[in-house]
Amino acid sequence: MVSRRSVVVVGAGLVAGLLAAAAAPGVAAGSPAGQHTGRVWASISGGSEFTCGIRLDGSLWCWGGNGHGALGLGDYQDRLVPTRVGDASWLQVDGSDYFHTCGVQVDESLWCWGYNDFGQLGTGDHTDRLVPTRVEGSAQWSAVSTGYGHTCGVRVDQSLWCWGLNNGGQLGIGSDEYEVYDPSQVAPGSRWLSVSAGGYFTCGIQVDHSLWCWGGGGYGELGLGDGDQSHNVPVEVGSHTDWAEVSAGYDFACGVRAAHTLWCWGYNYNGQLGVGDRVDRHVPTPLVGDFWAEVSNGSAHTCGLSVDGGLFCWGAGHHGDLGYGGATDQLAPLRVGTRSDWMRVTTGGGHTCAIRTTHGLLCWGSNLRGQLGLGTTKGRELFPRVV
Repeated sequence: MVSRRSVVVVGAGLVAGLLAAAAAPGVAAGSPAGQHTGRVWASISGGSEFTCGIRLDGSLWCWGGNGHGALGLGDYQDRLVPTRVGDASWLQVDGSDYFHTCGVQVDESLWCWGYNDFGQLGTGDHTDRLVPTRVEGSAQWSAVSTGYGHTCGVRVDQSLWCWGLNNGGQLGIGSDEYEVYDPSQVAPGSRWLSVSAGGYFTCGIQVDHSLWCWGGGGYGELGLGDGDQSHNVPVEVGSHTDWAEVSAGYDFACGVRAAHTLWCWGYNYNGQLGVGDRVDRHVPTPLVGDFWAEVSNGSAHTCGLSVDGGLFCWGAGHHGDLGYGGATDQLAPLRVGTRSDWMRVTTGGGHTCAIRTTHGLLCWGSNLRGQLGLGTTKGRELFPRVV
């Protein structure tokens, strides 16, 4: 899923002492993750059964399941290896839980493609697009996030806009209209740093670093502790103003605060909250340690980076999503191998991909549609594999 984050960057090596002093998450030994000979990747985003990434030259590449044209390649054919999408240069891309993709090009224009039954492409209709199609031609965007059936984006003026499916109020526009086909402003007058669209809810961080969530709250995914009510406008989560990033999964969320603490809330059947059990949490609940730099939530699993470049995963593991060599759920963060050179991670429907500081890309987990980019449809990979 999305790389829906504003990463906290700190000096490498700081976490070494913290890991020794704190009750550190477990370590999965012996991960046979090799180096990439073509170290070209800048960012990565995992969707439901597909993956897209941007290379250092700004080119966009997608692979895996191509239902509804989610890969943007002009057809419905799956791709088993990374395949270039057009010839434009891109700043960001985000693949959804349900076969649509959006991205921001270097000129700050927004483009979407794939499934559009709920208007999630922002094109004013519900017709699928097989190639990237521009959204709101004159608008300039800084970031975009794709949810299950909706999309949200932050413009360069720090205004927030959402569109698509709104059955739980996930667009945050104060309306119960089922679908909205055009970008609609959220809380006019507010200013936003980032946004993350989940299954049927959304969370975002305003410029004062306060955290807000809205939409369906059936499992506590809004973090409000208010009896799981739904809200069709943003509601502040607690009173802290030190949130650095937030990532919304299908029905749960996690966020990193300025002191490098990690907090999760919502549905927890597979242990995706990382708090050591399977009990849902209705307010943000801290995980072990104060060494977290980044987090990414998938459908039912989570991965995070420590400030020294370590990689940890937890939650649903039956596809090999967690990269530790096994296929069982993990209820607390488990370190993937022993390396400390990871710089980006993304979690998809049942797979995970991550980029090292050398810009090599590795993926693992479910591969039934070729979403790992390895040239095969082997069912799953339990360890990180070089793409």
